[in-house]
Amino acid sequence: MLFEQVVCPVSKKKADSAVSRLTVLLNVVLMASYFAMRQPLIMVVVAGDCACRAFFKAGISPVNWLAKAIARILRVTGKPVDLAPKVFASRLGFVCAVASASLSFGHLMPASFAVTGLFMALAALDAVCNFCVGCVIYTYLVLPLYRRA
Repeated sequence: MLFEQVVCPVSKKKADSAVSRLTVLLNVVLMASYFAMRQPLIMVVVAGDCACRAFFKAGISPVNWLAKAIARILRVTGKPVDLAPKVFASRLGFVCAVASASLSFGHLMPASFAVTGLFMALAALDAVCNFCVGCVIYTYLVLPLYRRA
């Protein structure tokens, strides 16, 4: 079967699964507000947040900080999960958010909405169903190219 042998990037660092999923859910809310308000700066905020989590530490991400606060208030705890797939997914999210913002600033709203809609759907799968499309992309696109090199 296609998804039976899905592998993810691996690291020794861990993330709290509940905080990670809340972070993604909050980004979905931000993207929904972009659809409602049509303000490209919202996607710039999403891109900046993804950049914080993808290229620096999740702790400096404002959305991740808010997710931690919500988890603490609601007393929600998750199990430790590998951080590497979350970083890879944040990098993919960063690319999508930058593309969406760029298209929006270029007055190509239908294309921007298409990219954002795809990004939202993938993020919602992770937040609600705990299904990481980034791991599937890593398995079938990145890993084969990496093994050839």
